[in-house]
Amino acid sequence: MTVSRRGIILGSVAGAAGTAAAVLAVGRAGATAPAPAAAGPAVAAPAVAGGGGKGDAQRHTFDYRGHRVEVTDPAGTTGMAMAMVGDRMVHVEKMGPRSFHTHLLPFTAYEDTPTLIRDVIDAARQQLFVL
Repeated sequence: MTVSRRGIILGSVAGAAGTAAAVLAVGRAGATAPAPAAAGPAVAAPAVAGGGGKGDAQRHTFDYRGHRVEVTDPAGTTGMAMAMVGDRMVHVEKMGPRSFHTHLLPFTAYEDTPTLIRDVIDAARQQLFVL
């Protein structure tokens, strides 16, 4: 039996595909279907899930450099804040009582979401990313 490079490559690809299929099958065995989302925009929700506390979410609405911004902060100490910049959604992670972070500006923590969103809009104007 002769071993060729083509045989090794095909065997490696088949092994990787089989491993990936097995991992997916095991991972999905205990998973459940997600609950359907409520109708309406995300900023209209009465509270943000995962807030780590009780009460309604705080909402901020302001205009900045020609963009209408609507921010919904979770009521608790942690969770996901949502910001609508025009028709674009920006996810903001609330890391603590006064610590916010976004993947668009990964190396900076902010004390409030309006300041964070202003910096996101400024970075988009500098063409660091598309908002």
